[in-house]
Amino acid sequence: MEIDKERPYWGHRIDVKASVWVSRPGRAIWASVCKVENAKLDRGFFDDPEEEPPRVSLTEALAEELGLTFDEADELVDAQVDELANDEGVVHGWLFDFSDLDLTARLRRKLERKHSDLRVTVAPYFFDRVHGRDSQPRRHYVHGDQHESEPAKYFCASCDLFVSADHFEAEHAGETEERFFASMRAWQRRPARSKINVRRPATASNLIVAAATAQRAAREATRSAFNRWLEQQLKRNDPVGDLARDVKGDRTFPIAEGSRGALEAYFERSGAVPEAIRAFREAWREFQAAAARQEAGSSVQIGQ
Repeated sequence: MEIDKERPYWGHRIDVKASVWVSRPGRAIWASVCKVENAKLDRGFFDDPEEEPPRVSLTEALAEELGLTFDEADELVDAQVDELANDEGVVHGWLFDFSDLDLTARLRRKLERKHSDLRVTVAPYFFDRVHGRDSQPRRHYVHGDQHESEPAKYFCASCDLFVSADHFEAEHAGETEERFFASMRAWQRRPARSKINVRRPATASNLIVAAATAQRAAREATRSAFNRWLEQQLKRNDPVGDLARDVKGDRTFPIAEGSRGALEAYFERSGAVPEAIRAFREAWREFQAAAARQEAGSSVQIGQ
């Protein structure tokens, strides 16, 4: 900052720390943002050896940590990130999962070459100097989490309130399992850039996690072979894939049913359109063919 001698008072120096972001929204258009991080009067003393390092953006922090260019790191800010902690709740790292991102083939190969995986662990202090990170990040609660300072209260994601332990069965009977896992999925899939100032300890106490996990395990054990096969078709871009996604989102679908006639009758009772019925018949034919191939392969192995 230059001294303005026209001012009635001048002579001291002001040290200003600022961050500047420059982007290129068009071929010949540049945009910039400047944020002042700190400004103080320079009294001629020595620099404070305990002064905090300059803050950086999440993109810059990832670029430095992973050995990437700024543009490459900018593709990673929406990754899923999870806190890694021991049994005492001490954080020993952060796990970034880049596998679900729509990365360029070049960046994917670069990450795999540098880190041998698309799931990369960084140091526990990684977020400490990232913009927006407070010394006390706010606590995030999922369905059933115990309040940190009021042990008799638990978070209900359906009501968005802290409630007593008997609330879940009294007000949301039969919804506990699905609501808990939906709440957990939403937290886990939250992008890294939105978790900068939010935390949920890996050791968080939850009232319903044990019951929800047991209910899910019992439900999974009853699934028919066709239902398991259909779930493997979720990523297909055809009528069978559409059917698989519809079934996945249907809470009333009879997942234990293994009879073609009973399943087709269910679709008809549910008012399924003719295209969905045709997709089910095609799915059943493919399922039967896959089962026959698997059985034939098993017979050959036994014969050998």
